[in-house]
This record gives sequence, structure tokens and C-alpha cells, in this order.
Amino acid sequence: MFALITGCSSGIGKDLAIAFAAKGVTVLATARCAESLGDLTSHYDNIEAFPLELGKPESIEKLRDAVSKRTGGRLDFLVNNAGTHYASTAVDLEIEEVAKLFQVNVFAVMRLCQVFVPLLRRSPRARIVQIGSVTRSVPVVWQGPYNASKAALSQYSKTLRLEMMPLGIEVVEIVTGFVQSNILHHGLHAPEKSLYLPIKSTVEDVKYRGNENGMSPHAYATSVVAKLMRPRVSPEIWEGALARWLRFLVTFLPLQLLNWILFRRFKLDLEKGQVQPGTADLFPLQRARGNVQVQLDKAQTGPVACDSSSLREEEHTPSPYEHVSHGTSSTTTPAGPPQDLADSSPQFSSPRFAGQQRFTPQQVELLLTSYFDNLQDANPIFSKEAFLRRYRSSLCAEDLISTIVIITAKLTGFTANEEDLQSLNTGLDLLLSSSLLEDDLVGDAPSLDQFRKAYLLAFYEFHQFPGHHAWLRIGRVTRMAYRIGLDRLDHVHAVYPDWRNVSSEDIQEWRWIWWCIYRLDCYSNLSSGMPYLIDDAAIGTSFARSKTILDPDFMEELPREFFLPPIPDNLSKILLAAPLHPETLLRNIHTITSAILRQAGLVLRMHLVRSAQTTLVEVAKAEKQLATIRSALPSGWLNPRRNALSSESYIDYHARMVTIFHLRMAQLLLSIVDCGQRQYADESLTGWERILEPCQDIASVADHWDSSFCLAVDPAVCFTFFTALVFLDLHRKTITTTDASTAEHDRSHGIFDHHITVLYLQLQHFAEIWTLPKLLKRELS
Repeated sequence: MFALITGCSSGIGKDLAIAFAAKGVTVLATARCAESLGDLTSHYDNIEAFPLELGKPESIEKLRDAVSKRTGGRLDFLVNNAGTHYASTAVDLEIEEVAKLFQVNVFAVMRLCQVFVPLLRRSPRARIVQIGSVTRSVPVVWQGPYNASKAALSQYSKTLRLEMMPLGIEVVEIVTGFVQSNILHHGLHAPEKSLYLPIKSTVEDVKYRGNENGMSPHAYATSVVAKLMRPRVSPEIWEGALARWLRFLVTFLPLQLLNWILFRRFKLDLEKGQVQPGTADLFPLQRARGNVQVQLDKAQTGPVACDSSSLREEEHTPSPYEHVSHGTSSTTTPAGPPQDLADSSPQFSSPRFAGQQRFTPQQVELLLTSYFDNLQDANPIFSKEAFLRRYRSSLCAEDLISTIVIITAKLTGFTANEEDLQSLNTGLDLLLSSSLLEDDLVGDAPSLDQFRKAYLLAFYEFHQFPGHHAWLRIGRVTRMAYRIGLDRLDHVHAVYPDWRNVSSEDIQEWRWIWWCIYRLDCYSNLSSGMPYLIDDAAIGTSFARSKTILDPDFMEELPREFFLPPIPDNLSKILLAAPLHPETLLRNIHTITSAILRQAGLVLRMHLVRSAQTTLVEVAKAEKQLATIRSALPSGWLNPRRNALSSESYIDYHARMVTIFHLRMAQLLLSIVDCGQRQYADESLTGWERILEPCQDIASVADHWDSSFCLAVDPAVCFTFFTALVFLDLHRKTITTTDASTAEHDRSHGIFDHHITVLYLQLQHFAEIWTLPKLLKRELS
């Protein structure tokens, strides 16, 4: 096989030649001066040097004749790598220099493709490879002509690809990200009176940082050649540092938001002391831009340029942009600007956003519907009817729609092929890349949609990428909720003018967010052995009420405020009021059982620093509260089977089962603490047997679980399955050890096996969707 590669004197071109040669391909390397390729030809027998002046048409003709003679009229790869760079702003450019730039980067490529097509047609698998750049889509400042040349090359390649199909020639564009280059010693072209001199140092700083952190030419070339040598290759290969991130960014990020980010990054407001244009319109974007910039900040990449007076044929040099830093103002007011709170739908929103490239509008709506059908009950932060109504009226934030669509597509397997899956993974990585909550919410008063997005990402990361960062993200979301006053929503709604303008419907939505954060704070800290961030005794946000109350007269006998009581002993009174709000019954009881579980977890954590006597008193108190809660629950609530006579739906049944698991788990934790504090053998044995009871109860309830509803409930229920499994297995081993001769025939041993099998299978079902249960299951192996 023969590969003709232009611009091999250094950088990407040189490493591409080496990579092709390592694959056994005979490389026909070109440079302005063939002697400059002596290092390549001396080390590789299958690399041969040829002179080429891209700016001279006659040089291209001579190269064609020489190559045809050497290969017998055949060519397998034509790699158009050579190019030049010209760094100038639009108002300072010199047309003559731009013409030279296009002559090398565009016109010479066109001519090379034209003259070598006859040779390529004689190859059984010919490929034209165009080394492009991410700047075809990303408008990097101070190199407009270069960006335009790469955009022209890209569009030409797309057309060429179609025209070459009948000839059996493939056209592959390498969309190059950030690669280290030796071209940065050239400066920026700028006249002494240029309007852009105030930002020159900023642009140079971006360039040098980008060069330091770019992908090495060797790694880039190795990866590209490996893909090009495959029997089947994608028509576009995004390679180089941040290439895949930028692919997602330019695909899904609104153009106006992208422009704003670049405007801030290159400090264009310094030009002649001008204020940023369109500041009033862009304020919502300032809050909504999210975590896109953080990955760019990590790479610290920048554009590559060369001096306008010294155009050289070089390896392709990408020109990216860097992170846009921003500050957040400090405030002690718990409520944000009236616009943010009263109108929770940021500007520039469109239901078409998430599906502009990857999904069609019909698929977007299908995925949103799938979210509410399959995932909403695990995260009840929306009113389905209200959300879909606002979505169809283009009133929902674009980044929220994108977040929901991507997460739903990922969890439900809504992908057509492996490339779609990789794109979804890239999108998720980008969404989760933020290291600070302000990068998700941006500002002191995030809108309702922005907070929803932040919560969804925190929930998703905890279950799909569990670990320290996920736990910290939940903590940041919780603290932001405190910062804007969600923990005392009824108070701020009545007192602060900004919140008074918020509609009752939106206040209800804010309530749901708070109580979902409350749940997340519960099990994320309980599972890690850390103290809760939310103080149950100081919550001033009431539970959500139904629009209609079944028995208003009975409400006079109950507390007027439907709040979580500061004293757990009063939780039963809230339970008595909960059934009077049928529309919110399941959600509210879920929160109440979570509160009971929190109390049990607190006892478990505090036993390490308290005396045995004090701990046993706390256990007895918590068990008394637990017994009261069980008695106060609606009739038939603890029934492990579906209440068919009352027409209980399957989704409501499984939501009710989760609350039963909460109560059983609370009892299990208390039993574990109680057993550990017993000092005498007979008491310890009794305590050990008490642990068995809630474990068996958990398994008995799980026996009726339908795995098709694993997406519909919070996967944190797997912590319950896992804990019960551990102690059931210990009990089984205890029985086997104490009476090995009869254990196999003992009925109790068979029950243990059944319970363990049921819980393990349920854990397996969740592990097929989420990473967290998969890791828990691995601990059992």
C-alpha cells in the first residue's frame, strides 16, 4: 500500500508518516525541501521523500508524475496534511496574505485531489484524508482567515465525499482538536493602531497554554492511522485534546451562548473600553451556560498561529478556545431576582434544542414522554402536565431539555448504533464535568429549570458514577438550596418581594425540589457514614398539598401547618393528615419514611461516640417512633401485595413498596445497633436474632417486586437489598457452622437460600441499569 502525505517536515505530518510506516505502508512524504526529510528516510526504509511547493501548480504536476512512476500508477491514501496559518483580525488582515493562505489550505488541496483521483481509482480501497480543524465550527478570535479556510476545506470535503462515492473512493475528514505544535514562536499580526491591541496578550496567553496542554503529535498520529487502517472508517474522525467535547459543544450549545462564552474568554469588552453587547439579553445565558466551560478550563487549550509575514507549509495546527471564567456575587438574601423566580423559563429556549442534531423533534418528545412514564417517579421534581405544556410552548430551558433527553436516552437504551452511544456518553461526561455548583447554576438565584437540571445531574452522578465527586455535588446542591431559601420556602414566599411574585404552581414545583434534595441528602450521607447537611429540626418548607382536601372539617383537628415536625415523635400526626391529600400522598409518605430512616441512621452513626446505655435508650426511643409510624399509616399500607380491590396501579404499588423498605431498613439499622451494644451472650444472641427479622421482611417484600419498574423508583433502595443480603448470608453461615449435619435438611436453610436469591436477583436487575448496585453486587462476590 502507498500513502502520499503532504507537509512531513515536522509536527503532525512527520508523525503521520511514521505511524503509516509502522503499519507496513510505503509512505511518500513531501516537503518544500526533500532534504529536510532525511531524518525520516534514514530511519525508515519504507518512507521516501518528494519535493512539493503547494503554492506552485507546476510542482503538484511534477509530484503526480513522480508518484505515478514510483507506484505504477496507483495510490491508496492521499493525506492532505500540509497547511499554513495566518493570525489576524478581520479589520487588520491583508488580502494578499489571505489569498496565500487559501492557496495552500484550500486551492492546493483541491488540485491535489483532482490530479490524484486517477491513481486512487486503481486502488481497491482508496481514501482521501483531509486534516481539518475544530475551528471550522469554533470562531476563535484573531484568526478569522484561518478559520474560514478550514470551514471551506470541510465543506469541500463533504461535497467531494459524495462525488467520489461512484468512483469507490472514500473521503475522510480528521477534525483536529488541540495538538502540540512548534509554530507558536510566531506572533499575532497587529498594526500599531489596531483596535484589538488591548486583548493581544489575552489571545497570546490562550495560545501558549493550549500548546502546553495539547495532545502530542505522536499520540494523535497513532490514533488517527489506526482508525484509517480499519476496513470501515467514519467519514469524520474527531481527534486531539478536547475534540470530542467540542463536537458535542458545537452540536448542542446555542450559537448565542457560544458567542457569549468566546466574547468573555477573549475579553473583547476591553476593546476601546466597550461594554459587552447585548448584556441585558444575555443575562439568562450567563446563568445557564452551565458546566460546558469547565472541561475547556481543564485542558487550558489555545489557538496556534504564525506570523503573517512568514507563511509556511506546516503540519495542521488546531486553534481552540479556553475556559471562560466568571465570578459570582455574594448576597445574604435568600431569594433571587424577581425575573429568575417568577418566570422560571429562561430565554432562548426551544423544544427543538436537544434534538437539533442527534434527535429529531419527534424523538425528543418521545424521550420526554418516556422520562415521565419511566423515570419521573424516581425524581418527582416535575408536574408532568405543567412541564409538557410549557415545553410545547417553548418555555423550558434548553439545557434542561437536553439533560432530560440525554439521561433518558442513556438509561432506556435509546440509541441506533455504537456511534450514537458514544455521543450520548460524551454528552453525559460534558454535563457532569462541572467541579463547582456555580458552574451548574451560575449565580446566586438559579431559575427553577436550572435547579432542576442541577438536581438531575446530582442524582444521576451518584447512582451512575458513585464516589467522592458525586457526594460533593450533592452537598453543593444542598447548600445552594439553603442559600436561596428552599429550606424555609413558606417564610420567604410570604416575606420577600421577589418570592411573592412566584405563582402558587411554581412554589409547588420548588417544594418538590426541596424534598427530593432532602431524600438525596438522606441516603447519600447515610451510605457514607457522614452527618446529614439538612437539619430536620429547622425546616420551614411545608409538604406539598393537594389542590383539593378530602375532609376539610377533619383538618381542624390537625396541625394547620403541614410541616415536618422538629420532634420526630410528632411525625405520626403528619401521617394522619397525609391521606387527606391524595394527589401527593405517595410522595409525602415517602418523605416521612425517609425522615424515619434518617433518625435510625443518626442513631447508628452516634453509637460510636456515646455510651452503650445512652445508645440503647436512643434505640428504644427510635423503635417507639417507628412503631407509632406503622400504626399511623393508612390502612393496608404495609401489605406487601398490590391492593387490587382498591385499584392500586402497579407504579403506585412499587412506590408504596419503597416506603415499606424504608421502614424495614430503619428497623434493621436499629437492630444492628442494639445487638452491638449488648454485653452478655444471651442478650447478644437475642439481638442477633432480632436482626434476622427485618432482613426476612425485606426479602418477603422484594419477593413481589417487578423488575420492569426498576427505572421508576429511586435505585437507592439497593442499599436496603445489599444490607439485608449481608446479614442474611451471615445468618446462613451461622446456621451451617453450628449444625452442619442437619442444615441442608433444615427448612430454615431453604428459606435463607430463597431470600438471598430473591434479593441478589433484584440487585442484579438494578445493576443492569445503574453502576451503584453493580458495585454493591460486586462486594458480595
